[in-house]
Amino acid sequence: MITLDLAHLSREALEGIVRERCAQYGAVVHIVIIQDSQTYNFALASVEMATADQRQAVLRHLGDSVVDDAVVIRLEQA
Repeated sequence: MITLDLAHLSREALEGIVRERCAQYGAVVHIVIIQDSQTYNFALASVEMATADQRQAVLRHLGDSVVDDAVVIRLEQA
């Protein structure tokens, strides 16, 4: 989980922050931010890493689950 100011950050800013955090564990291939701020007070990030070892490191440090080849990270309002 990553805690951020979801109310004031754009989707692009969220993607950049998530990319920076995940890059500590390896090469980030692709990120998708899933956010419905009118209904929920959290968002999700789907993050694909270059290798399985990198994916496991992101899962261990930041992630909540793995779906196919992507780590799903919950983004909470700070």
